[in-house]
Amino acid sequence: NELIPPAVAHFALKNLLPQYQDLAPELLDDVYAKMATLMPNLSPDDSSRFESAHKGSHATEAEKVAEWEKRLEKADKLEKENWRDFEYFIILFSYLLPNKDFTRALSMVSKIGNQELRERSGDLVNLAALQAKLEKPETASSVSESDFNKIKTPLIRVVGLSSLAQVRLKEKATGEALRLFEQAGGEANRIKEYQDRLQAKLMLVQLSLDADSTAGFQRAAEVFKEINQFPDFNLSRSALSLKVTTYGYRNEVPIISPAPSSL
Repeated sequence: NELIPPAVAHFALKNLLPQYQDLAPELLDDVYAKMATLMPNLSPDDSSRFESAHKGSHATEAEKVAEWEKRLEKADKLEKENWRDFEYFIILFSYLLPNKDFTRALSMVSKIGNQELRERSGDLVNLAALQAKLEKPETASSVSESDFNKIKTPLIRVVGLSSLAQVRLKEKATGEALRLFEQAGGEANRIKEYQDRLQAKLMLVQLSLDADSTAGFQRAAEVFKEINQFPDFNLSRSALSLKVTTYGYRNEVPIISPAPSSL
């Protein structure tokens, strides 16, 4: 329709041709006809950009890294703040964080103009950096409860404190682990969205059972009672995610949790 630029529609259909061929061959005539009507509206630059993107999907690992580095260099030069924020967001969660490049990730977070997006992105980067330290015995002992004070988002704080508690439990520091689980439970009550709040509490139930079965079953009874108050609670949703808005679109960024967050 008129809201979708012709180039976007044309190349979207072109990308989907293999799926149409396999799953809906009876629609191919219509697809080719639509692409033909859109073709006169394409510029040479449109075709060049598509070919570049298509080549990128088949690039070697070194070529992909080089392409990401080019995007990093160009991101600051984008004219509008929401364009820059969107590009920062993509680079953060598609390139820097998967590669555990936390130093450059935090530097990029500081450039984000939108305050909410900056705070939530920063919380996710800080969580990932601390979890990476907790994964290694030689650095796990350097992580303390105070390290999570810089995290403002309650859901992220719950996951962070739970991750630390799980490591302390493995180190046989059961008392400290139980205290951290209790603190995480208090943070969980601050989560506004009931789906996220109850999932976080279910995660704590499973972790608490490993530390103290009596306390774990007591916590489970409380959570199940709360779940009954929300008939549309999604029992099958097994992963935690943080909702962020970029360029007017709502995204859900996955959160790595120390235990499943579903029944």
